[in-house]
Amino acid sequence: MRGELVRRLWLVLVVLVLAPVAEARKRVLGSSLKAPANRVETDQADTAFWPRAIGGRSFRAPAKGQVLAIRLKGRALRSPLDGAPDPLNEVHFQSLLPLGGGAMRVLLTSQPFYVPIGGARNQVTTYRPENLCVARGGIVAFNDEGGFAPPWYEDGVRFQVFARVSGSRTARYMKANETNNGDTLRPTVRRRSELLMQFVLGTGRHMSGACRAWRP
Repeated sequence: MRGELVRRLWLVLVVLVLAPVAEARKRVLGSSLKAPANRVETDQADTAFWPRAIGGRSFRAPAKGQVLAIRLKGRALRSPLDGAPDPLNEVHFQSLLPLGGGAMRVLLTSQPFYVPIGGARNQVTTYRPENLCVARGGIVAFNDEGGFAPPWYEDGVRFQVFARVSGSRTARYMKANETNNGDTLRPTVRRRSELLMQFVLGTGRHMSGACRAWRP
C-alpha cells in the first residue's frame, strides 16, 4: 500500500516537472507574408490595426506567451511634394485582449520601432519587442501615430503594410491618444485587407521571467 502511494506521488512529481517543458513552444502566428504589400492605410491620428481574419491562418495566442519577434512586410511612403520631410515612421506593437463584440482592450505596448521609409515594396523587417506578453486568446496589433503634418502629410503617413486578400479582414481603430494601455478599442473592419504582420510566440521556458509572472 505504501509502495503504491510512493509510486503515485512519483508520477505526479514527474508530470509537474515535465509539464512546463511540454508547453514550451515557439509558434509562428499571423500573416504568411506571401501576399504583396499593395494596399495603403493612412490616418491623421493614433491608429491600431489587427487581424479579424487571415485566410484560415491562426493569429490568436493559444496560450499565454511572449512575442519573441515580429516580421512586418512593407514600408512607409514619403510625400511626393517638393521639400517634404521624412514621414513619422515610428510605430508600436500592442498586446490586445478580446472583450466580445469585436472590441479589444490594450494590455501592453512595446517600445518604439521604425518602419523603413521607401525602399522595396515587399521588404520584410524584423522587430524584437521587450517583454511584450500576450494573454491566452490574445491578439497582437500594429499601432502608428498618424503623422499628420500639412502640407506634406495632410492625411497622415501612408503605411504600405497591407495586402488585398480575399477572405482576410483587418480591424482598425483611430483616435488621438486613445490607443494606450487600458483603453478599449471598438473598431471598424476593412474587408479584403490583410495586415502583413507575423509574430513568433514563445511559451513555457521561451518566455522571459517578466512574462511568466505577468497576470493579464
